[in-house]
Amino acid sequence: FANAHTSNAKQITKSPDVSYKKTLNANSVPLQIALRKRKYDFGKSDQAVAELLQTLGCMERENLKIDMRELSGKLYLAPLTTLGNLPFRRLCVDFGVEITCSEMGICTNYLNGTSSEWSLLKRHPNEKYFGVQLAGGYPDSMSRAAQIIAENEQIDFIDINCGCPIDLVNEKGGGCSLALRSNKLVEVMKTMSKVIGNTPLTLKLRTGIKEGVYTAHQTISKVVKYCPPQLITLHPRSKYLFQIDFLFCRNFFF
Repeated sequence: FANAHTSNAKQITKSPDVSYKKTLNANSVPLQIALRKRKYDFGKSDQAVAELLQTLGCMERENLKIDMRELSGKLYLAPLTTLGNLPFRRLCVDFGVEITCSEMGICTNYLNGTSSEWSLLKRHPNEKYFGVQLAGGYPDSMSRAAQIIAENEQIDFIDINCGCPIDLVNEKGGGCSLALRSNKLVEVMKTMSKVIGNTPLTLKLRTGIKEGVYTAHQTISKVVKYCPPQLITLHPRSKYLFQIDFLFCRNFFF
């Protein structure tokens, strides 16, 4: 039996893995320290918030690092809170996934320098297209979190979470509740677009909060008119519904 598992030198044979590749976005400790000491320069975000009332629409963004339309047809692993960590995403990449996204991160936790939140940004080199999902409900905190991540980490896009059903997130204005406040969502998107340079901005939302009360089509129409993101992902469930609502998709989008 042992001969089937040992080499001629009586050593256990092992199938060598691919050569080691250093994890990306893993050296965020200096940023965390700067945030805790309130020493990071958020002048760009502060200016974007100050100019919010002076602008009628969203600035046209050119020369983005990725044209999200070119990713059409590629397999996209959706952000999965408590599940979509780096090892799981790496496994999915081995099975053909080309676009991955971090677990949902709370913008205020990033700004407080919370180590567990910053660890969500770690990226394996095999992740070809990698995005970061942010949750929050206000332009100042969302733009600041987006700015520091876009300026310091290797990411391909930033996704705004408008689909989280967790009460703790919704009570603070994020998740599903942000999609209901479409005016505030537009403000969030305007400020974020100004501070993330050539990084694409995307949006994920549900059909609505209450079952049978659809609001997603109204929210989508408004953000496309006033500050269009580079990609919109629709999760066809309400906050409380477990089954996919294909009827909503058929009635409003096809």
